[in-house]
Amino acid sequence: MNVFEFYILLGSIIFMVISFALLLVRAANGPTVFDKLLAINSINSKINVMLIILSIFSNNQSFIDIAYVYALTSYIAMYSILKFIRNRNLDVKE
Repeated sequence: MNVFEFYILLGSIIFMVISFALLLVRAANGPTVFDKLLAINSINSKINVMLIILSIFSNNQSFIDIAYVYALTSYIAMYSILKFIRNRNLDVKE
């Protein structure tokens, strides 16, 4: 890794840490449940970006596979949470 790649990696890590902090504040203080879920979904997307950046700079392709699995798991979890919220608030008659 040369100096230029190191500074790109360092800059992207600093940017991600700042955006993580802002999203954690948004997730903690969001006015509605959907704002909190959107912040958590954005954090999951940023984790995927970090895994792909790590894969590029370390020349280790297994991080991309981990990012795929993490993205799929986060999508299924978000879908399940939203479905639970929708059905809990509906007046479903048996």
